[in-house]
Amino acid sequence: MINTLYAGAAMLDITPSAGTHLGGTWGTLRAAEVITERLYARALVLRRGERKLCILQPDLEIIMGPYTARIREAVSESCEMDPDAIMVHLPQPHSTPPLGNFLIDEDF
Repeated sequence: MINTLYAGAAMLDITPSAGTHLGGTWGTLRAAEVITERLYARALVLRRGERKLCILQPDLEIIMGPYTARIREAVSESCEMDPDAIMVHLPQPHSTPPLGNFLIDEDF
């Protein structure tokens, strides 16, 4: 039996426009004035036999639970894999946008 490990990777530019709220503050709006570096979402998928593992790493400060669930569900459907085999990992740079409201009122 051959025990082959397959790997695939992708990267997508997710840089928002100027004016987007940046993280790193507590309860205040901090809009991006200029874009000095592009932001990306990176994915690595590993497969051995029928088992798959996906690691997603978007350049975001935080992702709230409901958005993480939606991301895992979308990847699960498009890649035909178990949502429990999909990990969303964040580097948490504090000058990038969050996905979802964190410490900011919904009406802010």
